[in-house]
Amino acid sequence: METTTQTLKANIRSALNNDRLQAAVLKATNHSLAKRAEVVAELPNWEAMRSEAALRRDRTLTRLDDTLLELEKNATAKGIQVHWVADGEEANQIIGQICREAVSGSETTSTKGEVVKPLIAKSKSMTTEEIGLTPFLESLGFEVVETDLGEYIVQIAGQAPSHITAPALHLSRQDVGRIFVEKLGVEYREDPVELINIARGILRQKFLSAQVGITGCNFAVAETGTPLIVENEGNGRLVSAIPRVQIAVMGIEKVVATLDDLMLLLELLPRSATGQRITGSVIFFNRPSSSRESDGPRELHLVILDNGRTKALADPKLRAVLRCIRCGACLNACPIYRTTGGHAYGWTYPGPIGAVLAPVFLGLEKAKDLPFASTLCGRCSEICPVKIDLHHMLLHLRQEIVAACPQPILEKVMWQTWETVMDHPALNQALAAIPRFLLHEVLRSHWSPKLPLWGRDRSSPNLAKESFAQMFKREFGEHK
Repeated sequence: METTTQTLKANIRSALNNDRLQAAVLKATNHSLAKRAEVVAELPNWEAMRSEAALRRDRTLTRLDDTLLELEKNATAKGIQVHWVADGEEANQIIGQICREAVSGSETTSTKGEVVKPLIAKSKSMTTEEIGLTPFLESLGFEVVETDLGEYIVQIAGQAPSHITAPALHLSRQDVGRIFVEKLGVEYREDPVELINIARGILRQKFLSAQVGITGCNFAVAETGTPLIVENEGNGRLVSAIPRVQIAVMGIEKVVATLDDLMLLLELLPRSATGQRITGSVIFFNRPSSSRESDGPRELHLVILDNGRTKALADPKLRAVLRCIRCGACLNACPIYRTTGGHAYGWTYPGPIGAVLAPVFLGLEKAKDLPFASTLCGRCSEICPVKIDLHHMLLHLRQEIVAACPQPILEKVMWQTWETVMDHPALNQALAAIPRFLLHEVLRSHWSPKLPLWGRDRSSPNLAKESFAQMFKREFGEHK
């Protein structure tokens, strides 16, 4: 099934009929929430840290243009080549040109006489997923290998990541074992250590052969001109240390003003994302390496991407979404995500954060269903480490979509009818009495229909003989 934002309802129906998917997602998100709760409880000032982080992120956003120019100035002074790009197409073209120049004249042939594709090693990056960088580079004749284990698994499976921080969250270890048998031709294994060793043996050769390394950018410090990534597997270090050319790709919102701001965010990010006090590595890309150094890239490029972010910046009701540090905690807390998984959302960023970003990045028409994939329970806002008010943003986007996008006539009639009934209490009470009369007086309380989806594992509750208003009136009399 094609997975796009415009097939959301079909995607959800498919997910709801996949018990194995639901079990894997629920197990993984429960585990993440438990780990997060444990490490957050260690910090008595957690709420104060969240408030301070939100304040600092907003302060940077109010002077984003100046902060980005400071980043460019300080990065360029150290030899980092900075590229400003408006959208994904421009980013892909520039990155493709850098890669072509990096491998020019280095084409080789195998012992069988076949042309060997130049190799690009990537570490985990949601921004490059957003712009479709990997398929674009493959169309230019490059072999592109994802080196994060989760990203590697979904890449060889021909799937998209289903979570911001855990790309293969929707897969069980048995699923991974079957994928390795089919795609790598190895014997079936389901022990995680054995599966990791299989992937490590393959990826090690890819690291050593890569001519270009591409990374994301968790943050970039303006006062020092330093992009950086956080990671746990060591692949980010190898991707940025072995190839001669490195390209880091960041959205404009990833800039932070000072190292002091960074230290605060590095306290919040791993606790919210992976339930860790700190990640395995925090890797700063300070400058290109010199000829006297044995590792590190000779060329270091920083691609700074807009791709719709300034649209959010210009909207006072949506600007705070650019505070996001991509921890994925809102996904783990969201009852919709926990039921359907990430692929149902149909694009790079799933969950509540994705449902806010999609209409901004893709346009209201293309993503008009996503803001409605929410219960508006507010758990996403409660868990966000930088206090993004996601559920109210979703409500705001719903209002914009209803105003801007044509609605089905039947839906309009239904809501207009509902509005009329709710505006007239006497009519509301009269209509509410009809199903009670039919159930209790005509059917004698013997009707219990199976409701779609919800009723698959649940029996339908019977209506009470009295409404709440009737019970209140009987107990307390007329309201004066």
